[in-house]
Amino acid sequence: MSDALEDQGVWNNLKFGFLAPSGPYGQVLEGTTEEQKAEIGKASVSLFADFTPIIGEVKSAKEGMQDFEEGNYAMAALGGLGAIPLAGPVFRGAKNLAKGADKLSGGMLTSGKNIINDTAFNMPTNVRGGVIGDAFDKMPSVQKAMGIATDKKIPTASGEVKGAGLPYYTQGLTPLSVGGEAATSMFNTLRSKLNPKDVAFERVTGLTYPKAKEISQGAEGAAETAELMGRQMGKDTSLLAPMSKKTYLAEGIDASNTNDIANAVGNKFVRANTPNPVPDKVSKRFARHIQAQVKSKGTVSIKNPARVGSQEASGQSKVGANIIKSLQGNARKMYLNALKTDSMSPKQTVEFLQVSGAIDVSTFRKYFKKDFETPTQAIGVLLRARHKESLGKTLGAGEKKALTAFNKIPVKKSTGMRVAAVKDDAGNVLSNDTISKIKQVPKDNFLTTQQAYRSSQKELGGANAFISVDPVKQRAYVGISDKHDIGGMNPVGGDNIITAQPIVSVDYVKGTYGKKAGLADSTKYKGNKADIQKANKNVEGMLSVNKRPSETGRQFVKRSINEADIRVTKEDQRKVAQRAAKLGGAGLLTGGAGSKVLSDDD
Repeated sequence: MSDALEDQGVWNNLKFGFLAPSGPYGQVLEGTTEEQKAEIGKASVSLFADFTPIIGEVKSAKEGMQDFEEGNYAMAALGGLGAIPLAGPVFRGAKNLAKGADKLSGGMLTSGKNIINDTAFNMPTNVRGGVIGDAFDKMPSVQKAMGIATDKKIPTASGEVKGAGLPYYTQGLTPLSVGGEAATSMFNTLRSKLNPKDVAFERVTGLTYPKAKEISQGAEGAAETAELMGRQMGKDTSLLAPMSKKTYLAEGIDASNTNDIANAVGNKFVRANTPNPVPDKVSKRFARHIQAQVKSKGTVSIKNPARVGSQEASGQSKVGANIIKSLQGNARKMYLNALKTDSMSPKQTVEFLQVSGAIDVSTFRKYFKKDFETPTQAIGVLLRARHKESLGKTLGAGEKKALTAFNKIPVKKSTGMRVAAVKDDAGNVLSNDTISKIKQVPKDNFLTTQQAYRSSQKELGGANAFISVDPVKQRAYVGISDKHDIGGMNPVGGDNIITAQPIVSVDYVKGTYGKKAGLADSTKYKGNKADIQKANKNVEGMLSVNKRPSETGRQFVKRSINEADIRVTKEDQRKVAQRAAKLGGAGLLTGGAGSKVLSDDD
């Protein structure tokens, strides 16, 4: 047992049985039997006692002590769990917790999927390693050596602003980051499930209180992630509707309906008539691309591409597909200078797309970064080097480095090539590692390829860019999509949901897109005003908080969560007591019965 806890007397108070189910402001719950109170106490002690030796030491007992002093005795035993530095054994604790949860029935844990899904649901959108990340934040020199920003500020559900921790994309440490966050989320989820006020909030709104608090703190992408995952789990997400009715232009499109998807990503949400709509063959091609990612099962959500989404798709943001960035930047100019021409032929466009498509962010970092400052620079030099090599010309030092790096890229099993696959309208691959073997482009055909990139839209994360190029008119049509999952998996029992943006039309010679390029533009579509007003009224009735005329939907929802005063009912109180009893009865996390429960699954 931690010396910190012994010194503060917390453990002594707990182990002598001063535990009782608590309601608002620490009041003892009414209508709860002495036996139920005892079960809550036992469950709380069990959770606390079992996790402490697994973790090894407790960083702080402040949270648990605060609960105890406020009379929230059932929570006191769990108080420190969200503030403990974890080492490797925490994953064993999380695993045992999930196994034990799977053995429970009824109440909070009708089946294992409920606690697993809510744990996933409550994980912050900005994964920073949970308590493992907290430990990293105390070692800024280590973070700096690993290339982790030490000045980042991330709002959390607790209201505390934290540092970068151990970010999800830290090379080689993603499992550690996710594991720490998942373990932390599981602790917080259990803690919330034993808090009557949290239970009341979830009853009224349909959303868990930890996720709602993360949204209220302004965590980027939290509301969008909750909306998507909530619908996957069958939760009521109407609390988020004042935001989502603007964020999403359409939801619940059947993933098997090609025409409906094509219409939504094509010209449905283009505000005004345009002489240059998205070509039907492009929108249908993108629709099939979306369907392939979910095998035509589940639903499609169409996200408004306004601002960030359109900038990413058009290659005019810090993040985006290197293909579209290169088409508008110095890489294209460098290639044109090598070709000694003002524009690329269709076949030369294939070469440009297949080379730029082969160098995504991770490939650049692994093979090119030591010799080149940016991916677009590496792409430009490599294109020039390949052209000169095909003509038998002497290569410069930088060009040799680019070719050497390119030849280290693994050959793709699906194509037998290092370059990216570029296809014609019929789906035939035109690409080839050898320039002279690139196939001719059929007349009037577009060139289609794809590339992964890390989106700045937090609910998307790793996104996919679908890129279809008209090599004659020199336009690119870019669609962004991302299947909503966790590590490639849906919530337990949940359906596929994939998010897609309407196609953004780009004039890559002028470096403009949408309206400025005289092309189709869906970035100004504001959603249905009547639907938004209805959503606002619904939240006002749900939480008894009125929307201010000057507030945006996002501001209104955040304030409503913070100001909601939801009455705890006796049914909420009984539910908490029953949950605690089930935890104790199943022997979850105890050295006795819990071990037996877990051993049955081993």
